[in-house]
Amino acid sequence: AVVSTQSTGTNADLIHSVTPDAKIIVIFRNPTKRLLSEYIYFWVTKRERRTPESFHSEVVAEVTKFNKCLEIRSFIQCCHTTDHSHRVRLALGLYICYAKEWASVFRENLLAVTMEEYQSEPVETLLNIYDHIG
Repeated sequence: AVVSTQSTGTNADLIHSVTPDAKIIVIFRNPTKRLLSEYIYFWVTKRERRTPESFHSEVVAEVTKFNKCLEIRSFIQCCHTTDHSHRVRLALGLYICYAKEWASVFRENLLAVTMEEYQSEPVETLLNIYDHIG
């Protein structure tokens, strides 16, 4: 069987096909902090010791794998490939991969908020979200 490397649609396309007027809210977090937090949180039950050195080593390996992917595939294809580590999900922090897709589909119905905005100005951020929702 031949497997196509072309995307047949994105999650944004699927949601838009069902609810075209959906109001979408995206919250961005510092990608490095997100990656480290996920690494620690999701693997806390494992019996292995987590260290800054092990984190660095796994991130370097994942960056190398991503760069090798870029030699044969497009940036978007490398973001969406399933050949990523489940321990260090680097591509999830490459927000440009996903933000462009969602923005192109939902346009003015998409609101982007940063975690830093929410933490520093929670009331104003929530009012902005409520205005967006309508």
